[in-house]
Amino acid sequence: MTLPPTSFPKSEIKVLLLENVHPSADELFGGEGFQIERVKGALKEAELVERIRDVHILGIRSKTQVTERVLDEARRLLVVGAFCIGTNQIRLSHANKRGVPVFNAPFSNTRSVAEMVIAEVIVLSRQLFDRSREVHEGTWKKIAVGAHEIRGKTLGTATSAGRSACWPRWSACRWSFTTSRRGCRWATTGCWPASRICWRRRTS
Repeated sequence: MTLPPTSFPKSEIKVLLLENVHPSADELFGGEGFQIERVKGALKEAELVERIRDVHILGIRSKTQVTERVLDEARRLLVVGAFCIGTNQIRLSHANKRGVPVFNAPFSNTRSVAEMVIAEVIVLSRQLFDRSREVHEGTWKKIAVGAHEIRGKTLGTATSAGRSACWPRWSACRWSFTTSRRGCRWATTGCWPASRICWRRRTS
């Protein structure tokens, strides 16, 4: 099925990608016939204002600040793509006012963070920092004192609370991360009223 031509030629749509956005973006936009311009780093407000006037699609990461002035000068801007988790670098209210949608990737680094946490847990439980330092100093200590396997162990606790730990309406829960043969799991080990937490903090 052949689709009718769009009202605006794709070959005239301009894409500006900043901060070394992943090369797959070139494949996707280039496959549609869009014009692509790349900049390695972030641009300051004045530089971005000059470059964005005829841009239809802006792709950024966390360092580029899309201010009200930038949005006001972006007379042809159709969309802003944040190739990162947060959108605090973009004036969302002003973008909404100008009818410019903003997209982000909130789960883009989930696997990376999970891998880093697992790696650091193993490094700490096996005391690899100490052993590495000793080897660099010319000492080889073949010992396992204080080193532990992580399977079946409670690796740590995290406490979550509301806006204020002293706010009576809010409570806090302690969560434990435990490993076993079946895998890893989070489990709550108890919740307390916020008032009790405040009392414990004052008396500690």
